[in-house]
Amino acid sequence: GTIMNIQSFPETISDSRNPRCLDGSLGRFYFSESPSGSSGRWVIFLPGGGTCVAFDTCSTRKTTDLGSNSNLDDTLEVSGILSSDNSVNPVFADANKVYIPYCDGFFFSGNGGAVIQSGETLYFQGRSIVQATLETLMQGTYGLSSATEVLLSGVSAGGIGTFINAGLVKSMIPSSAKFKIAPASGFFLSRNQFDGNPGRIVAAINQGSTLHSALPLLNSDCVAAGVAGRECLSPNTSWAYLSMPSFVVNSYRDAADFAEFITGSEFEENECLGDEEGQMASCTANEIAV
Repeated sequence: GTIMNIQSFPETISDSRNPRCLDGSLGRFYFSESPSGSSGRWVIFLPGGGTCVAFDTCSTRKTTDLGSNSNLDDTLEVSGILSSDNSVNPVFADANKVYIPYCDGFFFSGNGGAVIQSGETLYFQGRSIVQATLETLMQGTYGLSSATEVLLSGVSAGGIGTFINAGLVKSMIPSSAKFKIAPASGFFLSRNQFDGNPGRIVAAINQGSTLHSALPLLNSDCVAAGVAGRECLSPNTSWAYLSMPSFVVNSYRDAADFAEFITGSEFEENECLGDEEGQMASCTANEIAV
């Protein structure tokens, strides 16, 4: 696989953005320079890892690698769209590559700073981590300031983060660069369950956007079109307003998505629909058709 190296923010950017994980550790990112050293193409990747939308669950999360950068390794081995192997990744093998660890708990979108409850402090600064990463890459010798093509991609929660941060990233890179997004497995359907109650994604967005102070969204095409900011956190709303080319990758049979809204259906107790690991391999055609 391809090896990426850990990077830290300059002190001036850390001081101005305060880019912190849930536990207060500073945000960081991994970087791999173009193998040829001359490519103007960039891939910026946001990984997944679920979410936390209540203070107590975020408190638990802060003790893990999804809420803290305290235990990050100096190097990260990557593959897929971040691979520098031309035989498996011919389009982006020679690109400059960036990987931003997910440690804020709400799709790289929090903007609430430090929040204290019962003597405990949590930091909701996911957006600042993205901003600090881009500001760092635009400075010094990294070369983002000379980028000709930039792809923002992410998977699962990072896929949602790709939708949410598309406009923000576009506003911070050179205006002359071609900018596209490719969110994978992040097109979660924000809809009601079969019993009429809000699905888990709807509830998570409503609760999490308040806890993490994710609103107002910055440079959002969806918001600019007059749609309420909270609705624009939902990929199945915001995608229709994107001003940049997008390539949305999502399984028609995404078990994680199905599990969000099957309550109240005749298949609610059917284990095949909640089988995220097996991706509903044991479901019948009728069950999937629900």
